[in-house]
Amino acid sequence: MLRDDNERRIDKVCSYIAERYTGRVTQPEAARIAGMSVSAFSHFFKTTMGRSFTDCVIELRVGHACKMLIETEDSVADIAYQSGFNNLANFNRRFAGLKQVSPKAYRRQYTAQAL
Repeated sequence: MLRDDNERRIDKVCSYIAERYTGRVTQPEAARIAGMSVSAFSHFFKTTMGRSFTDCVIELRVGHACKMLIETEDSVADIAYQSGFNNLANFNRRFAGLKQVSPKAYRRQYTAQAL
């Protein structure tokens, strides 16, 4: 029974994140959706998902940015904002941290491979 409750909670939270990750996504709202305090939710999410709530949201946003870098000619700044980042420097730092390359270099790699 507890496992079913936890699965329902995480499903609701994952739906919330998936529907809104390019906009405002907050841990307090996710905790509310899960019916938990923020601190309990933080522990629950990390234990269940294997990464923090913030890391999960950032990974989704960077994944979205990767897709846009490959499929569009939008500027890196536009892609950063469309992916849910409010700060270009933070986007570049988070992107490089996950992909080991800057957004511009990432785009160049995929553009060169397509030729």
